[in-house]
Amino acid sequence: MKRELLILDLTEMSGQNVCIAGIDLKSHEQVRLSTPSPTRTTVRSLRLRPLAVLDLDYDFERKRIQPHVEDARWNRLSARNIRTFSCADAKDLLKERTFDSIGQAFGEPMMKASRGNHAWQPGAGARSLASVRV
Repeated sequence: MKRELLILDLTEMSGQNVCIAGIDLKSHEQVRLSTPSPTRTTVRSLRLRPLAVLDLDYDFERKRIQPHVEDARWNRLSARNIRTFSCADAKDLLKERTFDSIGQAFGEPMMKASRGNHAWQPGAGARSLASVRV
C-alpha cells in the first residue's frame, strides 16, 4: 500500500545495515522498515536524513514479534524522497504522541547496566519505537 513516511531516525547497524524508522503521516503509526533490511546504499541513493518524507509501498509484517510491532515489509523500488518536513511541523505532529521518559514509553527495564544502558525482557513489551521529549 502506498504511504508517506516521515523519517525520524537513521541508525547505522552492523555491516552495511541501517535502521530506518519514522511515523506514517496518515495513520500516525510508528514504522520501522525491516524487510528487506535497509543499507547505507539505500540511505545514500534516496538522500535520506531525519525529517525526509518517503513516498513508498509498505505493509506491517504479518508475524510481528513483540516488542517489534512496528516492523514493516517495504518495496525499495517504490521509495521516493519527496520533500523535507519542517522542524515546526514535526514538533506539531509529534507533540501529542511523545512520552516524558523512557520508562513511560517502554516500562521498567529488566536490567540496568553501570554505564546507563538498559535492557528489557526479550519478546516482551508493547513497542520497540517511541518518541521521547527531551
